[in-house]
Amino acid sequence: MASLAEELKAVRAEVEEARAQKLEEMAKLESALAQIEALKKEVEVSNEHQKVTIEALEKANRSLTGAQEAYHFLETQVKWYVDDASHAREEAQRAREETVQEYVANFHNTDEYKNFSAYWRNFAYAEVMERAEELYPNLDLTQLRSEFVDEVPQTPAEDVQGNEAAEVGKPNADAQAAETLSTEAPPPSTQA
Repeated sequence: MASLAEELKAVRAEVEEARAQKLEEMAKLESALAQIEALKKEVEVSNEHQKVTIEALEKANRSLTGAQEAYHFLETQVKWYVDDASHAREEAQRAREETVQEYVANFHNTDEYKNFSAYWRNFAYAEVMERAEELYPNLDLTQLRSEFVDEVPQTPAEDVQGNEAAEVGKPNADAQAAETLSTEAPPPSTQA
């Protein structure tokens, strides 16, 4: 019986050992299953991230396509404006050249030329008349002076200022003349 008790003890020890191994393997299995579940969740989260990333990339691609189309449109507009500006610049240059040529061709007909030539002519006549008055102080040269020398200011700047003053002075001169007439002439009822 002793051997049976020993065998029983040995079998119990083996069973205990098998149970311990089974428990250990079950713990390993549960740990592996838990790791598998965790990996599944990570894969699901990763898949969600990929979906979100793919959607964001698709949105970005659509925006990029729209931006590229807008860029091409603007680029076309810029080319059109540059071409238009260059044509306008060329037309302005041609018009400027034509205007200058026309002005040069007809300068002698302009008022500026006439005023300028009259200014220098008067200036020369005035110099000659002053010299003649110095040389011949006994002669009366007023008629000769009035015939050749216009009463014009001595410089073109005075000419401009003189014209402005004359325009401003005209209404005052008319008002003064009317005032003088009204004070000099008696009322019609007293003359009768």
